[in-house]
Amino acid sequence: MNNPDMLIAVLTLAGAAVLLVTNWIRGDLVAVLVMLTLMLTGVLEPSDALSGLSSPVVVIIASMFVISEAIVHTGLAQRMGEAISDRGGTSEVRLLVLLMTGSALVGSFMSSTATAAIFIPITLAVAEKAGLNLRRLLIPLAAAALISGVMTLVATTPNIVINNALRSHGQEALSFFSFTPFGLAVLVLAIAFIVLAGRHLLSGGQGAVGRRRE
Repeated sequence: MNNPDMLIAVLTLAGAAVLLVTNWIRGDLVAVLVMLTLMLTGVLEPSDALSGLSSPVVVIIASMFVISEAIVHTGLAQRMGEAISDRGGTSEVRLLVLLMTGSALVGSFMSSTATAAIFIPITLAVAEKAGLNLRRLLIPLAAAALISGVMTLVATTPNIVINNALRSHGQEALSFFSFTPFGLAVLVLAIAFIVLAGRHLLSGGQGAVGRRRE
């Protein structure tokens, strides 16, 4: 690869990063634009640029986004929020345990970013109903969403990439639940820490809703 090709690749990467951060164009369209740019500029041959579409990693990641949308559009996310709110009531400890457990379990089958996006509206509604400070629920939610990445093979992209690399080098592939024992142990420890100590390091227990009512 010569210097002009390197420059085009770097500029394409920078442009894709800007589009993804600003959200001017949908992420899937950004990916297509990157592929077309590299093909039309001659940096990649069409066969090389399109070879990624046959990769199981790409198919699995695309499927994860489909599942994420399905959870939202079918109303499953809303029902989960209602169940968490009903069972948790106004008890901060119960709400923390339910939110962290729920987000970690859902995040086991999709990306942590999508999981957080699904659970943020749920957490906002729960915090408003219980009169709690949002930080006391959102920060633990973020931690649980990240931990979900080590729950199953498809929970995060690096897991899938590593498994594909093992296959391509003739090594034994990872099973779907290879990460689960480690993920469950980390999740239990995280919930215990948040409930016993972590929540006392966060902001006061009463949110803006509760203050207005006073």
